[in-house]
Amino acid sequence: EQEGISETHADTGCPPSVTASLSALCLDSNTTMTKGNMVHRCTSKLIGDIIIEELPAKSTDGSVIRRMRFLSNLDLEQTETRLVNKKIDGKTVLEADPTYLPYHCLQGMLLSFPLLLPGKEVKDSVSLTQRQLRVVVVGLGGGMLPRFLAHSFPEMELDCVELDPTIVDIARDWFGFRPTPNCRVHVADGLDFLRRGEDAAYDVTIIDVNAADADRTLEAPPLSFITPEAFRDMARVTKPDGIGVLNVICASRPLFEDILRRWGAAFEGGDVLYLKDPSDGSDENYIVFARRGGGAAAAAAA
Repeated sequence: EQEGISETHADTGCPPSVTASLSALCLDSNTTMTKGNMVHRCTSKLIGDIIIEELPAKSTDGSVIRRMRFLSNLDLEQTETRLVNKKIDGKTVLEADPTYLPYHCLQGMLLSFPLLLPGKEVKDSVSLTQRQLRVVVVGLGGGMLPRFLAHSFPEMELDCVELDPTIVDIARDWFGFRPTPNCRVHVADGLDFLRRGEDAAYDVTIIDVNAADADRTLEAPPLSFITPEAFRDMARVTKPDGIGVLNVICASRPLFEDILRRWGAAFEGGDVLYLKDPSDGSDENYIVFARRGGGAAAAAAA
């Protein structure tokens, strides 16, 4: 068993890198949108064929963009990282940049951390980087968000949950993701993991899972993730005043509004807000936040 990886089965106090990514919400992508040269191809029992490709970044520093695509949907980039030149033992090598966080949706998820600081606490609080926050991320992908968080918040404890072991291998071997004692990977069904999770275990609960269905009405999350039972488990493992984060790609406004209602009800009447991805071609991509009720913020509001 590899360090930091376990298998289970079914039965602004932000650092500069965070601030920089928040400011990038309105910026264009750092890359071109053309397809790159394939450097690796493998097959997942759950997903099918997966392609890793590379292409030069727009910058002139020699950096390279590495992306992952599924053969079943080549028009959709699943994740990407930036490889930068680094000197190691006198040799220049390309290494994944841990401060690079692609896509507006991932950058928007960072807003969950300032939301942990209600009201006047934003000014008076200890820096978030000095807090021993606990975070769960369901849906690893290339590991870009957990890698960024582990780099930016060294005291943070991260649980990353991914159903597909092939995706875990790709994140580690091709996208610079490294499990550590503070950043653990659980190869498990995300809903089962949450169902078995302890009450009020996490400061932030992040759900970033794509649906595998041919129906494009709801591309993320899968229908099984938006049931009242699933939402209750997501809320239950989140601490009072903690933040739940849900990545939603939904072409139906009525369905999206129904998701918002269910999400708010599960989080016991806490605050609910959402951001819409402004990128061209992003369909209807929203990042939905909820503060779990029952904590100090709710008491102060009362």
